[in-house]
Amino acid sequence: MALETHIPMDIVIASGESKYRELDFYIGSKALEGTAEAISLATNTILNNDVATKVPSIDGIMSSFMLSFEGSFGQAFMLKIVGDEQRARFEAIGESSFFQLLKYYLSKPMKQEFKFTTK
Repeated sequence: MALETHIPMDIVIASGESKYRELDFYIGSKALEGTAEAISLATNTILNNDVATKVPSIDGIMSSFMLSFEGSFGQAFMLKIVGDEQRARFEAIGESSFFQLLKYYLSKPMKQEFKFTTK
């Protein structure tokens, strides 16, 4: 059995308003879907040196829900690098470089800097 590299992440959905109390379920689910696709596709590009068009076709990379947290509209999830080749590539470039590349790929289409926060 191959070892896995786990990268805990979460998405927090906010409007920028201090009194943000409600999130439309459809919009929230689409935000989660978009996040899962963007993270998976960008990770595939970084670690497999391949541009996939569909998430199910990605080899060696998965994401899964984790227990959520209270007090905001968000969802914790885990990026799992499960393939031997992908894990070796991740270890070769290191976590810092991985996040710099991920930030680049996520910022480019939004035409603004994507901000990661660390715990």
